[in-house]
Amino acid sequence: MYITDELPEGYQVYQIRITAEDGPHLPAEFRPLPYLEEEFEVVATSPQDAHERAEFAHSLRLSGQLTCYFINGEVHLDERF
Repeated sequence: MYITDELPEGYQVYQIRITAEDGPHLPAEFRPLPYLEEEFEVVATSPQDAHERAEFAHSLRLSGQLTCYFINGEVHLDERF
């Protein structure tokens, strides 16, 4: 879907940025890359909907990193937990 296309009623484009940082909780042999980041857009009905869609849309190989989701520039915590 292109941003110039008309979106269905109730939907909007959300800017997503995901960061993942290595933490001291993992032994050295299991530590992943120290810092990962990805940015993209999703079409959703709410920030929570965007968060859930972003979980499946990102391409980061996460394995124990401290992960943070930014939606439209603000930190977003998953409301399911």
